[in-house]
Amino acid sequence: MITKKNQNPFIVGDWVKRDQDFFGRSELIEKYKALNRHYYWLIGARRMGKTSLLRHLQRQYRKLPGLLSLFWDVAGANSAYDLKLSFLDCLESGIADFDRNGIELDVDKLENESILAISRWLIRECEKCAVRIILLIDESEALFQVAATDAQFLNRFKAILFNHQNLHIILASNHGLAHYDTLATAHFTAPFLQPFLPPDYLTPWNPEEALSFLERYTSDRAEQHRIKTITGCLPFLMQMVCFYYFDLGDLDKALNKINHDNILDLFFRNDFQNFDRNDSAILATIAEKEPISFNQIQAIAGKNFNQLEQRLSTLTWLGFLAKNELQNYGLNNQFLRNWMKQNYRPALQHETFNQAKSHADDSRRLIIELTDDSLNLLLLKDSQILIEQQILTKIEPSSYIQAAAPDLQSMKQIGQQLFYDLFGSPAAQQIYQDFASGSNHGDLVICNKQNQAGAIPFEALHNGQQFLVLRHPLYRARNSGEHHIADTNAIQQPLSILLIASDTPPAIPLVDNEIMLIKNQLQKIARELQVEIEITSLSSAESDYVNVMNVVHSGQFQFIHFAGHSSADQNCIYLWEKPGKSGRVKAVSARELSGRLNSALRFFYLNGCNSAGTSESSSLSGFADAILSTGATAFVGNGRAVDDRSSAEFAMDFYWQLFETQFNFARAMYLSRLKWSQQTQFQEGGHLFWLLPILWKK
Repeated sequence: MITKKNQNPFIVGDWVKRDQDFFGRSELIEKYKALNRHYYWLIGARRMGKTSLLRHLQRQYRKLPGLLSLFWDVAGANSAYDLKLSFLDCLESGIADFDRNGIELDVDKLENESILAISRWLIRECEKCAVRIILLIDESEALFQVAATDAQFLNRFKAILFNHQNLHIILASNHGLAHYDTLATAHFTAPFLQPFLPPDYLTPWNPEEALSFLERYTSDRAEQHRIKTITGCLPFLMQMVCFYYFDLGDLDKALNKINHDNILDLFFRNDFQNFDRNDSAILATIAEKEPISFNQIQAIAGKNFNQLEQRLSTLTWLGFLAKNELQNYGLNNQFLRNWMKQNYRPALQHETFNQAKSHADDSRRLIIELTDDSLNLLLLKDSQILIEQQILTKIEPSSYIQAAAPDLQSMKQIGQQLFYDLFGSPAAQQIYQDFASGSNHGDLVICNKQNQAGAIPFEALHNGQQFLVLRHPLYRARNSGEHHIADTNAIQQPLSILLIASDTPPAIPLVDNEIMLIKNQLQKIARELQVEIEITSLSSAESDYVNVMNVVHSGQFQFIHFAGHSSADQNCIYLWEKPGKSGRVKAVSARELSGRLNSALRFFYLNGCNSAGTSESSSLSGFADAILSTGATAFVGNGRAVDDRSSAEFAMDFYWQLFETQFNFARAMYLSRLKWSQQTQFQEGGHLFWLLPILWKK
């Protein structure tokens, strides 16, 4: 039985901040404290404790004389400028360490310098004082994302970092980076990573480490053994089980909550996004046939998998696989086993694009049709209407006015009121319960027949326990008769995609970066999923009015992504009048743009502020209606003003989910919302950008 204290001692969703709460990793700690090498590379799956280990090492280094330990989190950096800003933060957070070593730090003087110049300054100053630098780089994947856009940057950075004896680097990355081919010298990352080889892996806790953790909170040997077995000694799983065990006072209740609430669903989905197709197929094979020997796996794989033995070892070190006493392979933990049985269908990995394309989007749906004076509810399964109910009520958009800068709590309150207004009557409540209790959390479809209903924040619907968009794929439809149309209708290969950046005043320079990142993401998806695509991209300098309108009209583009300013009031986007970001800024209305589009278009992503808003003076729902009226299947815009960086990251993940779900727009949006919402699941407040995208479908 877990020993109760005043505060839950278990740490979920955050790194370990105190040495007394840090467990295990003694061999790695001793190795890294010895500093026998200048360059170390630490690979671990997400949530395995990389940040906690780096922070723990930093605290240990601070106890030793002549060392300057700096923790540099490069997560989210997309350019050398971003890296500089994060590096300045890294230096500023270590000001006490600079003072202790007698080094004067003036961040203001460094702000106008490049990251290369700042690095040279740091090394030079530390050499003067005979101080060794320990640079602990977390989320180092971002370094290579920057390198992908600036081919010379990593080479220049390498020249600085690899030529000084007073510099030690510990590079931490997730397992996705391990699949960069470090043995192929032609690969752009290979020269940089060579000095870091071989990498160290952050493995599950060994039984002794796991026991030392559990013994602090429970002395019941049976419970200790059960927790170790269920979690596979993965630190974050053990922390999570004990976290809920502490709150609920019962181990079975804790396990039921984790399973029932699908708390780990997005964790595992994110892991699988970092696998290449071979690793995913290996795990799927083992999940179906465990326990299974190496020879059996090899017989099934044949020649399809390169370096099978190395891949199995890596998956074991990362904590996805485990060996039993007979050295046969199985999944590491029960949670992963349950998830793969329920969610991961390896057969999809072997379907051709055209086979997957032919599948109908025909799942369970609840249609909510709003008219001026009534609410019509239709519950369907396999396109057959099970229940149809009309409820006389009026939903007033003015009842759900949002603050200029709403937070998650205020959106929750608005969503709860909207949920009550829609499903407060006994009849509506029963229909929703029938729908929500289904084994398949089906689609929730909002059909607006009111002129201004588009302004209602349906994406914020909250049942008192969670936002419905985290339980059901939710989208809006132009009319209730359009919910039968399959997402994959007429999507052909090669898939032709147009990416447009438009940096008009007020300046939004990140839109060009967004287009470049999405282009890289789409190319990666195409390689991984073996989809043929053709990409045309227009930078802001190329996105003048005449050029954009000509390209849009002449190309047979099936997908278009626009990043730039838009206006909900005028239903328009903004383009420069002349090439090279010159001349006046021209407003291009939804009607004008849609008139230039051709019948090939299937999807339009308008990533601008308020780009899915509605005009009170029009019966059309802004850009959504204009685009869908051309014959397109789906449109995504934003319901409010958005942050450039987070909206771009959301779009990148949405495209990944879209291709992986075989162009199921609603499910792709649902999975992306889940991923980003769970980034702040265990924190108060948090960003709400994942609530802002609005999906319209035919």
